[in-house]
Amino acid sequence: MELEFEELDLDLSAVSSRGRSAKVVDAQYVRDLTPADLNSPKAQVQTAKPLAKIRDAHHALARVLATGAGEGEASLITGYSPSRISILKADPQFQELLEFYRNSTIEGVADFRQRMLNLGLGAVQELTDRLDENPESFSPALLKDIAKDMADRTGHAPAKGPNLEVHINAPLTDRIRAARARVESLAQGKTIDHE
Repeated sequence: MELEFEELDLDLSAVSSRGRSAKVVDAQYVRDLTPADLNSPKAQVQTAKPLAKIRDAHHALARVLATGAGEGEASLITGYSPSRISILKADPQFQELLEFYRNSTIEGVADFRQRMLNLGLGAVQELTDRLDENPESFSPALLKDIAKDMADRTGHAPAKGPNLEVHINAPLTDRIRAARARVESLAQGKTIDHE
């Protein structure tokens, strides 16, 4: 069931937006498209210019993609936007570069992610073994740090917020007594010196 804006009783005239003012678009039916229209130069899809030169950044991106990373992850690692990565993946020169790294015999390129995973799993296993064998060797602070790091890496980091640390180095009880004395003297109309 389609609803019109009037049926929903919405007033969209008061909605403000950032950026340029909206332009009125007027569309009119002129005629049906023909096969000749689709073959005209104006109807051809515009593509990005091919790479003039393969740069170090292109090699870095190709290596990341060759390890099996998705476009979003490659974007975070290399700084390229996902749309630029998509455009590059359509470029014939970049496709050759990507294929080179996928088939490369250079040690550590294609299986880098697996090696890092194995290293991490080995480190976790070693920590687990040491904790089982000699738990007293781990200080409470170290255990807390390990737990925080593991939680952070698995998406369970503490909520973001202002980090507020309060350190009170003054004798608080003396300051409270002085404040009470000032309040009492003001209530009696007396004036006293501040400490």
